[in-house]
Order: sequence, then C-alpha cells, then structure tokens
Amino acid sequence: TKTTSSHAHLHSIITALAFVDLGKTMTVPVACPTLCLLLEFDLSSVPCRDALPARDHSAAAARACATTDLLPGEQVLARARLVAEGTLRAVQLEQFDIWAASEDDPVKLDFCYSRSSSDAKLCIRVLTDLRVCDGVTAVRLALHVLEAIEDEAGEAATRSAASFSKNSPVPSSCKRWAFILWLVLSVVLDAILAPCRFLFRILTFQDVEPNTPEGWLWYHCARKYQPADIVLFSTGAGMFKDWQLSVDQWRKEIGFSRGFFYLLNYSPHISPGVVRDLAQLSSADARLEHALGTPGPPKLGPNLHAIHLLLSRAVMFNNYGRHCHSFQAVPTGFCWDWLNFPATMCCAFAICINGRLLCGLRGESSFVERGRRLLTSAARLTTPAAAETGHNRQPARGASDFGEARRLTQIIHHPKQGHNRFAAAACDLPTPDTMMDQVTAEPVTSKPRPIGH
Repeated sequence: TKTTSSHAHLHSIITALAFVDLGKTMTVPVACPTLCLLLEFDLSSVPCRDALPARDHSAAAARACATTDLLPGEQVLARARLVAEGTLRAVQLEQFDIWAASEDDPVKLDFCYSRSSSDAKLCIRVLTDLRVCDGVTAVRLALHVLEAIEDEAGEAATRSAASFSKNSPVPSSCKRWAFILWLVLSVVLDAILAPCRFLFRILTFQDVEPNTPEGWLWYHCARKYQPADIVLFSTGAGMFKDWQLSVDQWRKEIGFSRGFFYLLNYSPHISPGVVRDLAQLSSADARLEHALGTPGPPKLGPNLHAIHLLLSRAVMFNNYGRHCHSFQAVPTGFCWDWLNFPATMCCAFAICINGRLLCGLRGESSFVERGRRLLTSAARLTTPAAAETGHNRQPARGASDFGEARRLTQIIHHPKQGHNRFAAAACDLPTPDTMMDQVTAEPVTSKPRPIGH
C-alpha cells in the first residue's frame, strides 16, 4: 500500500511539472452561446389538457411577444411535440434537431407534451442565444406563451406582463469603481500565487480541489471534459430564504471564499457582479454597488477565462425571480444549463412560479453531492444575524421541505457543443446515439412556423 501511494504521489509530482506550461494546461472549456432551460409542469389540473398540443403555439408566441413587448416576434420560434415522457430527465435527453440547433432564431420554445394521456406532463425546453437574449427574458416569454395556450382569448399575457420587477440602473459611483479596482488586484495576485500554492499542496500530500485557479487547471489538466452534475428540488416559495441559507452554507463547506457571483437582469441583457456574503447578496443596493459593468450580452469565447478566475473562488447564484401567471399548470421542476460551461463552475439557481420554488445546484460531482446531503439532512442552519452571535439556532429544513432530490447531468450532445469533448463513456452516460432509443419524439406539426410570419 505504501509503495502504491508513493508511486501515485510521484506521478502527481511529474504531472505537476507540466502544470507550469500554460500553453498545454489552459484546457478549461468555455461556454457556448446557447443557454438551455427546462421547465416542467403537471397538467392534471388543466381541464383542456388533451387539447393543448394541437393548439397553435406559434400564434400563441406571437401574441405573447406583442402583448409583453419583451422581444420582437420574428426572433422567437415555438412548436409543440408529443414525446414519450414530458419530464425534465426525458426531455433533457432529447436530440437537438435542425429546428432546435438553428442559430437563425435567437429564442426557441420547445413544448414537449407526454404522449400518454395518463401522464399529464409538459416540459418546455427553452433555448436562447445569449448574444441576443438573456435567460430570464426567454423564460418569461415561455410562461406568457403557456398562458396564451391555455387562454385562447389572449388576455392572460396582458394581465401578467407588468408583474415582473425591474432593477435600478447600475450607478457610476467612486465606491463601485474602488471595489472593481480592489477585485482586479485581488484576482491578479491570486493568479500569480497559484503555481506556488499548487506545488506546496502536491509536495505536502494535500488534495487540490477545484475551488481555486490552480484547482480548475489541475482538474482539466488531463483534458477530461466530464459533464457537471445537477441536483434539483421543488418546494414552496416561502422556503426561498432557507434555500439561500443552505446555499451559503454549501458555499462555505466547499471552500469558495470569494463569495457569490451573480447576474443583474436588464432584459434582454445582464450585468454581472460579485458580493462577499449572503447579506450583500440579499441587498439590492449592495448588488448594484458591486456590479462589474453596464448591462450587455455575457462574455463568450476566450473572454470567459477572465470570468473563470472570478468563478474559481465564487459560487454563481442565479435567481430567475418571482413569476405570477394565470395558467393552471402546476410547476414541478426547473433546470439551468449553460452549454459547455466547465463542470468546475459551481452554481445555485432558483425560480418562483405561482408560489412554487424550483431550485437546484450544479458543479463538480463531489461538490454537488455535498450540497445534496446538506439539503436532505437534518443539519442546523442559522440566520445571518444569528451567525454573528451564535444564538437562536433554528432547526434545518429536511428533505420533506425542499422536496426529493432529482439528479441530472450537464447536456453533452448539442451539435454546436460537440459531445466528443466530454468524457461521456468514462461517466457511464448515455450517448446521443442511444438517447433516441430511450426517448422518442413525434412532432404534432410537420413543420414549425416562425411566429410573426
């Protein structure tokens, strides 16, 4: 056993020598422009559920665009299909056909209804090109379209269009610029010290976890593109504060010391920011003061490596907001997946729809497993104020409160992404060739029509 351990350590040291060759170790993948969002609904309470797949989804999308003014109608496509199962897992494994993979239309709303009438499920696969439209706007459109499909009179989208709050403009203050300067200097210093920290950990037999810049490079050094793990929960909207507390505890447990990376929504664009703790994340003023730039499309391509330096020590917190709509479909699940984003990027995401909190975690498998155990255990949580004093500890919410943990993995089969870049075989994941054997799809209409035409 000692000989095996010594050989393993010697191998680590030899591999570490190659770590200093940045030209060979900059293997961290960068995200695609496509964001894939999945929204799952139970249609059991919808009286007209059997008639929904046959309704004109393109016309409903055109009506939603016209009444909400979120996006021009010509930038959105919508279609309806019958699939074997309208669940998150089944629809996530669906192939990306020509319609879904096309870049001609920035937002595509793929309504996937369960073929069996006894399984009244709907999963909306929302595909948005982030160079044109952010995820929140695309989700809002999908929910308005669902309203319009249920309500053929077309009044529902108008009633709920003004219910979503807007962020204040990003201030141009000395305090904000001072924070940006401090953040840049800290990131540069962190990157400079990365090789020294890495060699020290290797020589002292310590693990190199993917929660530092060197940890990210070490994780991808062998050019393994293992997809991220995802775990999903569904509960009442009143649990949102508990969810935030749980995510903050998870962040501390996995060692992300910089705090939270977040996105301020300015539909159809975003403004990123970084805060050090949950108290700042919960403050609208603090989020504005810690914004890193004016609203615009997210960074893509090689520019994302600079964002990776921030995310290597910060958990991304993606809050899609509170949505109130008049449809009768009951939301049961939500999944966020920015295609090709490295598995080392840890993210917590959440959305509230009609009083239901749909949330989840994604990231490196061991980190996500720690989060799953935290959320489904009887660990004790504290409020931010109580954490300062150590008093008034409150009992944690267990699995019965956050709901059953549902496991997924990052999408690996989008044609623009290239599934061969990920170690699908090593992870025992299904390949695109076998996915269609598990989940088959039957279009309701033979040729989806662009809305507004």
